[in-house]
Amino acid sequence: MDADVLAHEPSDDKEVSRRLRDLLEDDDCPEAIVAYFEEVDIAGHNFGFSPSTKEYIEAIDRVDAHVGKIMAAVHERENQHGEVWTVICTTDHGGSCRRDMPAPMRAAFDIEEMVRCHEARQFEKGATGQLLLEGVHGLHHVPQHYQTFVLARGSLVRCGEIMPHPLSVDVAPSCLGAMGVSIPEHMDGSDLFADYSDDTEEARARELLSHLDSAGNGELNAEDVARRASSRRPQLLHLHLRVRSTRPRLSQRL
Repeated sequence: MDADVLAHEPSDDKEVSRRLRDLLEDDDCPEAIVAYFEEVDIAGHNFGFSPSTKEYIEAIDRVDAHVGKIMAAVHERENQHGEVWTVICTTDHGGSCRRDMPAPMRAAFDIEEMVRCHEARQFEKGATGQLLLEGVHGLHHVPQHYQTFVLARGSLVRCGEIMPHPLSVDVAPSCLGAMGVSIPEHMDGSDLFADYSDDTEEARARELLSHLDSAGNGELNAEDVARRASSRRPQLLHLHLRVRSTRPRLSQRL
């Protein structure tokens, strides 16, 4: 796929938000934007990934405000240019507080973290990984460490719960699908919105009609059954938020 790529490395989340809104106000706005907010992850590691951690919740509230401004810019652009944007908010991991972990769990985590640091030769570089941090993640048997969330809005997205529960690996193929780009066969994950496409809706409607006809219920028009969505491919905005999935308040703004 041929594409022009514009990379920008803002100094903080406030700058990320401002830069993103500037792009959305530009007549030459890219068709796909990926943004990363790091403040929540930093607060989580420093003070603990927990809804009881004041600094962590305050960081979530600040990013929530940034997302609200970005969504206002998205709505404004859609109204002015007649575009349809798909917006996906996600995170790549969960987490917990050391103080909330039982002693055996803390010991198990530290052992695994020391092994990871040794294998990555971090100790040789003076790094200690997560060994000295209050907020940690990485234990595969602890749901709080690996649970993530996906919040989405757009013409390809239906309101309601995403089932089955989405995984981090589903984000990339979903973004490609939203842009109308072929998904490589070797890519992990699946397109979360593929089963809600126009063609699938019509196919389901026709299948339903065939059952009705075979049951002797008369003829129906497929167009009366299939609720067709717009066939236009939307633009894409992917927001990467390091937020543990305990308080998904961002959905109120999408």
